[in-house]
Amino acid sequence: MLVSDTTSGNQPIETVTTNDKGQAVFSALPTNHSISVTVNGIVQGYTLRTSEAGSQLFASFTAKGQGVGNPTYSKQAAIITVRNEDGEPLKDQTVTLKTQNGRVIETITTGVDGVAKFTKELMDGTFYTYEVNNKALGQIMPGDDISAYLKADQILAKSEDKDSKSDIDSADKVEASEEKASANAASATATKVTPKDGKKALPSTGETTSVVWNLLGITLASVVGFMLSLRAKGMLKK
Repeated sequence: MLVSDTTSGNQPIETVTTNDKGQAVFSALPTNHSISVTVNGIVQGYTLRTSEAGSQLFASFTAKGQGVGNPTYSKQAAIITVRNEDGEPLKDQTVTLKTQNGRVIETITTGVDGVAKFTKELMDGTFYTYEVNNKALGQIMPGDDISAYLKADQILAKSEDKDSKSDIDSADKVEASEEKASANAASATATKVTPKDGKKALPSTGETTSVVWNLLGITLASVVGFMLSLRAKGMLKK
């Protein structure tokens, strides 16, 4: 690996061969200079900016070849706080971290503090793409603690709000059904009203049945009485 000082006209600084962990350590970099990196003759298009003396910077690159051993993962987390346009933390937002080639590292749903903290399989100096609610918003490295701001149309509605609305709609439907049933029951209850003109009102279905049975009873009683009368006088043969 070759590092060059782009601040001083892209002058080569040092060339180092990676160790068994794939690491190349450069310890004599000038401060307050921009540094470019070349891996196996291929310029990575990435620039480091040195700051104060003694500080450590990390950068990770991909090269073709057979790897040796397992990757060394970072001990630092990548932290993303999801906020609305007013800076307020957002709960129940889905944050996904991906590698540069699109492999999903992890997906986290934010809590009440709006924080998604990634700690799995991260490598120092490596840029990862982060998505919020399936929309790519930027890049992050281990050790970074950033905020992601969402517009109103990018915010996922809270599930409890949907459940609450569903419960309200169901309650409204039940109440409307009960009111309709009460109205039907009230209309089905007949109230007898005597006509103002004094005319006899027509009987209802139940009343008609009662009148028919009364007439049949009177007729049968009359016939029986007449037969008994004839028999008493000896006019009816046995």
